[in-house]
Amino acid sequence: MGNPTTGKMFFQADPAAGAVVPARMYVWQNSAGKAEVGYFDPASLFSALSPKLAAGGKKIAMMATQISKSAA
Repeated sequence: MGNPTTGKMFFQADPAAGAVVPARMYVWQNSAGKAEVGYFDPASLFSALSPKLAAGGKKIAMMATQISKSAA
């Protein structure tokens, strides 16, 4: 998942953002037949790359949580 405009801001702040942008989510069906959505926490990944990316990582993590809750 990603937004080119947002991605461009991350790359300008630190080109290392390319290691985690766009954010990746995976979907599977559990044994009860219910959809499950998973992803690596963007906030942790962005913070590990650069302090400049920490605030943006928190925003992406919030969006990922909302997407995963509404999709499952």
